[in-house]
Amino acid sequence: MKQNEIQTRRGVLKTISTGVVGGLALTGGASAQANGGLQRELAEVRAATAQYNDPENALADGYLPEEEAVCGMGYHYPHEDFVSAMQSEDPAKIAAYLNSLDRTEPPVLAYGEGDDGLVLGAVEYLTLDDEEDLFTSTEEDHWHPFFGPLYAMHAWVHNHNPEGVFHPINPRPQFSKPEWCDDGGGEH
Repeated sequence: MKQNEIQTRRGVLKTISTGVVGGLALTGGASAQANGGLQRELAEVRAATAQYNDPENALADGYLPEEEAVCGMGYHYPHEDFVSAMQSEDPAKIAAYLNSLDRTEPPVLAYGEGDDGLVLGAVEYLTLDDEEDLFTSTEEDHWHPFFGPLYAMHAWVHNHNPEGVFHPINPRPQFSKPEWCDDGGGEH
């Protein structure tokens, strides 16, 4: 091949590869931008609930500890307002509470058990509408059936979940102790 042909081929390949890389960057940019929005929202929730890394703060703010742990989720601390709405058995009161979802004020906190005591892992949301879009995402939020007409979604913002930030079950030892899982591990 002559030197001119080699330089021309390199020029063409360089132009093509720049276009491909540029196209990938544009496509990846849109995906990264959507993911960046989700990451900001998760950081917002983490910051708003960081005070609950100390379970005493959760108790002081009206979160009530459940005695039994759930396999893969740990101990749930539902907020007294949520408990009150559910215990009322008034559909209008329940719907009003659930329709006022604010991702920075989750109705439930989920704690695991670490070497030094309870470890905050996730916040949990409940809704009547599994189409609820609480977080920016390129995928649907991960609502799962909970009880009756309710759907739940965990956001593991305080403790990594290898299954994914919205996966309901965290297989890490703090949240999946054998004694919680062998006998059914509570109901959720």
